[in-house]
Amino acid sequence: MKKVIFLIAVLGFLRAGAQVTLEHSYDGQGVVAHLEFQDEKYALLEASNYRCRLYNADHSLYKTVNLQVPSGGVTINNLQHVTDGLFNTDALIEFSYTYYLISGSSVVYETRVANENGQVLVTVSGASAAFVDHIGDSWKFIAWIYDYSATPALADTKVYSLPGHLVTTIRDISEQKWMKFPYPNPTKNVITLNYDLQAGSDGELLITDINGRIVRSIAIGPDFSSLKVFVGDFPDGLYLYQVVGGSGNGSFVVAK
Repeated sequence: MKKVIFLIAVLGFLRAGAQVTLEHSYDGQGVVAHLEFQDEKYALLEASNYRCRLYNADHSLYKTVNLQVPSGGVTINNLQHVTDGLFNTDALIEFSYTYYLISGSSVVYETRVANENGQVLVTVSGASAAFVDHIGDSWKFIAWIYDYSATPALADTKVYSLPGHLVTTIRDISEQKWMKFPYPNPTKNVITLNYDLQAGSDGELLITDINGRIVRSIAIGPDFSSLKVFVGDFPDGLYLYQVVGGSGNGSFVVAK
């Protein structure tokens, strides 16, 4: 009995002495890709250079992918759905990315699906948000398309059937992807904005109008991953938000 108690005490001491250690640092916004045909990878969005970098689990570079976007001030909004065997049935890694272009007083969005060779598989014009979900055993790629030229903004949904499927380890993650987008959108009074900060770090959430003028600046901390913002005093129109010191960006419409 004494030996058992001693062993438990030693294990408790070792566990209490364990610490979180920094394993590696990357430049860019990164996610872990759980794959079916290949080993797991890290996927990094290098938005300023329109590139996606894929790394092996040991942090060695696997491949750099040039993302096809139109010329002329395009901003890539996000990189997601990094998978294989979902958008087609080959062993190549695929992913989706969304970008926007400010044109006059409006913002033009587009979402594309591409593979690790840079080949574009699907282009959804006007799609500012997209996620993957399933009905039974059939997987779907669902894109939300907003017409911001109308007030209130008009929304359409396009549903694409996918030939493949998600591996079990990322089904739950995929089914919650829609929660990463600003909602409700459009809004009259309150908008929920999502963000990610490193543990122990603070950041700043900036909301700008279509002309790039900062209309609200809010200090944020790492204890939460979303923020409800009152925008009922904003004039009707399109607004952008971004996070300084972390990740998170998007757009929303105020329409009363």
